[in-house]
Amino acid sequence: MQEYIDAELRKHKFTIKTPVFGKDVEGEFECKYPSVLDSLKIQTEASKYLEGADPQNTFDNTVVQALKIATNDRLLTKRPKWYNIENLDDFAVVDEVYKEVEKFIESFRQKMYEGEDTRNSTEADNAKAMEGEQAI
Repeated sequence: MQEYIDAELRKHKFTIKTPVFGKDVEGEFECKYPSVLDSLKIQTEASKYLEGADPQNTFDNTVVQALKIATNDRLLTKRPKWYNIENLDDFAVVDEVYKEVEKFIESFRQKMYEGEDTRNSTEADNAKAMEGEQAI
């Protein structure tokens, strides 16, 4: 339970090895588990990256990429100097870091529901519950 309360325990260190402009680099990263405020700010930052984009002509992939960049920006507490969005040549680097951050976040979700069968609900068999009405 302490890892849910103590913010210092909700951090994860990892190393990434990847090519940047054809040169192999390696770096130490640290990320934190997102708070409610972090989650809100990630959405806000992602929308800023898309500022001025025409919603009719913006590909879903572009929106996902903006969310990944915003997530990394907000949740990385340590990063190597070479990890600078403005200077990276391949989105695969951002993706690799994002996957590690997301894997860490997911590890908390797994622990929170450990031993609990969340696929089943006592109200699931109730027709009214299936239609969005509360069972009486």
